Amino acid sequence: MIRKACVPGVLLVAWASLVTAGPGLGGSWEGELEFFPDPYLVRTKLTLHYEYNGVVFSSSSLFTDVDGFAEQYFLGTGELGPLLLSAGIVFFPQDWTYGPYGLTWLDATFQLGGVNLTLSFDHFKFPYGFAPSDPPYGPQWPCTTREVYLLYTAVLSFPPISVHLEFDDCCTGTGFKSATLGLAGLDLCCGITFDAELSFQKSTGFDYVKLAFPDFLNLCCGITLDLAVTWTADSKVVEIRPKLEGLGEGCLTVYADVVSDPNFIGEIALYAWKLSCGFGDCSYFEFLHALDVGKVEEIEGDVFEGDEFAYLRFGVCGPGCCGGTYEVNGTLYFDNQGGLFGLGRVGLGAKVPVMRNFTAKINLIAGPSPALTIGWIVSF
Repeated sequence: MIRKACVPGVLLVAWASLVTAGPGLGGSWEGELEFFPDPYLVRTKLTLHYEYNGVVFSSSSLFTDVDGFAEQYFLGTGELGPLLLSAGIVFFPQDWTYGPYGLTWLDATFQLGGVNLTLSFDHFKFPYGFAPSDPPYGPQWPCTTREVYLLYTAVLSFPPISVHLEFDDCCTGTGFKSATLGLAGLDLCCGITFDAELSFQKSTGFDYVKLAFPDFLNLCCGITLDLAVTWTADSKVVEIRPKLEGLGEGCLTVYADVVSDPNFIGEIALYAWKLSCGFGDCSYFEFLHALDVGKVEEIEGDVFEGDEFAYLRFGVCGPGCCGGTYEVNGTLYFDNQGGLFGLGRVGLGAKVPVMRNFTAKINLIAGPSPALTIGWIVSF
């Protein structure tokens, strides 16, 4: 009871400190109104930040129509000698089942003579930080007990080598979780370089190995070709990325696996293929066709709904009002349920700066569960 009573007090003191901090105070206010099928305020978020002697303190408060005061973040970043420190804590004030405290993290980065070292500590209270269901919705809670989970991460890089190590603790003792070794910019021959990455997990052993060959082929006229291949225990992903100097770059990704048989050398099981092309920072299009939706979602996560098997995504951007940038994006999902051109669901979104400190947003979903949302971002 004492712990629950202290949390609102801590929030109030932090809020008052930020509001009365003075001229270093800034932030933004975001909101979303859903107009269809029924008009109501979906969410609103207030973000405050204050800088003092190179240290930035931030507060983010999220309110939703379902949970009320849903989330409260406190963040801090700054330098301490050669160290760059970042720390944060998250509360879920309306959670009366597991308590308001959610998770905490602390990151420390050290750079010296081309060597970069980052040490991270994450403390999770059940069930925060993890989805409650099996993939593709997200990873499960990693412990058998429903209490706390500790994750320790060390990332060391000294070109061309990088090492990523993870250790965790379910309150039963700290043990090894995963390791990833990377090599970058290694010379192969004839001017060809490659990057390599190898990952292991304690729970499953071998995780994946990836080989990437940037500028694998220099064709002509500023046209080059990148190649990347990723092997996992049960899938292969091949990416072929042509790049046109001054125009953008494209990519053909093939999701497949080699079906082994003692009587044959092997055959290829094709799961999906994806064609994408990027133009600048935020203009792009992407088309993915899945032959095996389940296998694709094992690799890419939750992508489709119902009987959908393909999507077309696009985005355009450009200079907008008052130095801002407008963004328009959309996703068309295809199924075999008799819709026009095979369309089953369409999502469209836009973010347009109206004034120097005001940006309007709109999102439209047309399909089995249509929705229209209009939002805003006010910065100060």
